[in-house]
Amino acid sequence: MTGDRGLIIIPMYNEAGSIERVRARLEQRDPACDVVFINDGSRDGCGKLLEAAGCNVIHHPINLGYLEALRSGLEYGLANGYGFVAFFDGDGQHRIEDLNQLVQHHRAHPEDDLLIGSRYLGGQRAASGLRHLVGQTYALFVRLATRQTIYDVTSGLKLLNHRAAETMRGLVLEDGHAEFLVFMSRSGCRIRELPIQVEARRQGTSMYHLSKMILYTLRTSFLVVLALLTGSSKR
Repeated sequence: MTGDRGLIIIPMYNEAGSIERVRARLEQRDPACDVVFINDGSRDGCGKLLEAAGCNVIHHPINLGYLEALRSGLEYGLANGYGFVAFFDGDGQHRIEDLNQLVQHHRAHPEDDLLIGSRYLGGQRAASGLRHLVGQTYALFVRLATRQTIYDVTSGLKLLNHRAAETMRGLVLEDGHAEFLVFMSRSGCRIRELPIQVEARRQGTSMYHLSKMILYTLRTSFLVVLALLTGSSKR
């Protein structure tokens, strides 16, 4: 990953109702960025819709989960020599102007390895209920582990420079959020948050399910502890 061009990675699972809106937004992206959609075993035909529109799509034959969708895009970016990669959700919640802001910051400050689009720095209120409690707990874990206050530890809008992308490639992760930030910090990567706004999900199927929340919490907690003990861990 040594080139000046960037790759926008968009994981999607049953997003036929929103993916056209996302595709239209991406027409306003920074001109030095290409796009790859990762169709993570969708059953609603969203992958075919994108291919018919001439988009670059990687298909998973079955649903492998959010993290594996990101990994597929990351490997594609590494194999094709992109200078940086960005993660942009396929559910229509992320704004293109916020993504462009991350790209512009990367150009001005290439020493920042990992950029996070932060909803809470942007003035939005945290979610309520169980997800809010889990998110706030992980924010505390990350703060204690990294000695850095990161407000939005579950943001899906991120930009990784060459160093961060190579570091992520070899990590054992749950979903690329709290435990990812701890591993990255312990690996010496510089992390910075930038304020963004997100829109409410209108349609589609979330990759997260409440029935999996307990197991997710246990596995993420284990990996946070592992990151503290080892600094980093290979796949």
